[in-house]
Order: sequence, then structure tokens, then C-alpha cells
Amino acid sequence: MNPIKIYDGLSKSKVNDLWRGQYLALDQLHQQRSVPHLVVNLNTGERKTVIGLLEGQSLTNETRGPVFYLCGSNQLIRQTAESTGNLGLKVLEYQKIC
Repeated sequence: MNPIKIYDGLSKSKVNDLWRGQYLALDQLHQQRSVPHLVVNLNTGERKTVIGLLEGQSLTNETRGPVFYLCGSNQLIRQTAESTGNLGLKVLEYQKIC
């Protein structure tokens, strides 16, 4: 399923509208999903996390398998899990406690 259609089906109470750059990035990412090692390059604060989560949900819907979303720190794990909840998607959060 196209991730934009997933977004369109979400409850809008906690979800902001996609900006034009996000929409275009998500559309292009989905069209090129068979290309290995794709990178989404947007400025800080342009919600790359939302794009990754929607594409991840699209992959999960298509394959019925899990998606592994790697974050560089425990703070980013918490932030990503919060974004996932705001989108109404399910996530299993794992953090290494030092």
C-alpha cells in the first residue's frame, strides 16, 4: 500500500498535514523502494521520521513482516516511538540501558 494512502487514512487529531517536500520525498521513496540503500535528505525539523515510519508501515503491510528502524541514541528512540504513537502505528521499543 502506498504510504501516502496510509497517511490519508490516519486520524488527524494528532497528525499534522504533510508538507510539500515531505509528500514529494515520500512519493519518490515509495516509487524507488526496490533500489537498495536509499537516503532521504531533508533539513532538520522536516519530519524525516514521519516519512520513514510511513514507508516502514507500507513495507509491513506489503510483506506482513516486521521493519527494523534504527536510531542513534536512546533519546531518538523515545522520540521515534512517540511519533509512531502519534501516527497511530504500533511499535516495539528497545533501548540499551547503560
